[in-house]
Amino acid sequence: MAIIIRTIFEELEKEVISTELIQLPDVHIKPCRITQGKDRLACIGKDNCVFKDDDFYEIFEKIKEADGLILGSPVYGVDIGVYALSFVRWFMSEKPDQILSQVRLAPSKVDEQAGILLMNSKQEMATIALTLHAKQPKRGMIAYDKGYIEIYEYPRACKAVITYTEDNHQEMIECGDTKDALYYEITDMEQTILTNENVMHLDFTYDVMDMMSQIRESWGLKYPEEM
Repeated sequence: MAIIIRTIFEELEKEVISTELIQLPDVHIKPCRITQGKDRLACIGKDNCVFKDDDFYEIFEKIKEADGLILGSPVYGVDIGVYALSFVRWFMSEKPDQILSQVRLAPSKVDEQAGILLMNSKQEMATIALTLHAKQPKRGMIAYDKGYIEIYEYPRACKAVITYTEDNHQEMIECGDTKDALYYEITDMEQTILTNENVMHLDFTYDVMDMMSQIRESWGLKYPEEM
C-alpha cells in the first residue's frame, strides 16, 4: 500500500504539491484512554488529544493543517472473510477452538476461494464458503433441530426468515434499514465510549481476530513485520 501512495505522491509533487508519508509502524501511538478511570472523556470538546506522551498529538495537528488526506491500508487475504467469521461467532456460544481450511490463492496472494470448517468445545459447528469469482449475496444460515434461519446480506442485514421444518411455515423478522447500518455502528461506538457498556461486544472482536490469525498462519500469509 505504501508503494501505491508513493506513486500518488509522485504525481502530486509534479504539480508542486507538498506531501508527507506517515507509516503507523514507524510512530508510537498509545491506545485511547478516554474510557478509563480519571481520564474518562478527557478529550471531549477539545480539538486534539489532551495527552502529549506519544506521537498522536503532533500527527493530528498535521492532519488539521493539511489540505488533503490520503489513507491507505493493506488488505491481507481480503480479511479472510471477516464478516463471515463475525457472523459465525455471533451464533456460537463460545469461540471455535478447532479450525480447518483450504484456500486457493490468486497470483496476487489474495484468497480467491476458501472453505473454512470451525467447531468449539460444545460441538457446535460452522461451515464457511468464500469466493471472489462472482458478485453473490452474503447469505448466512443457522440450522436448529426444528428449523433454520436465513439471513441475507448479513454484514448489514435488516431481515431474517425463520423456517419451521415440522410444517414448513415461515416467520419473517425485520428491524432497521440496511442503508442506515453505518449510523447504527457509530451510535453503538458512541454509547460504548460514553457509558463504558460492552454494546459493541469487543470480546467477539477479539475472538474473530484470533480466528483470522490462525487461518492466516495456516495459509502462510504474513504481515510485513513478521517477515
